[in-house]
Amino acid sequence: MPYEDPIEAALRALTGVEWTKRKEGFETRVNKTTGNAITLELQDHKIQVVCEPSEAQTGRYIVKVPVSEVPFINRAMKVSGAEIKPHRRKRNT
Repeated sequence: MPYEDPIEAALRALTGVEWTKRKEGFETRVNKTTGNAITLELQDHKIQVVCEPSEAQTGRYIVKVPVSEVPFINRAMKVSGAEIKPHRRKRNT
């Protein structure tokens, strides 16, 4: 089982939800209320976020953060004081 990416861990520490690394960035699948809360929270740290409805599942939203936002994620971690749990393994889903 692979270890979690450090930026995935940072996003999890900032938002409280699991993130997945993709080619173009990082994403998580949540409901609309959680998606809006994540969007507002990350935008407070000047992190560009896209929240769009999922075509595969009704009522779910996909929140995406591009790879270009990694420096802003690192800065948000320092400012917010959020702590990453080290060496977390990814679940098989």
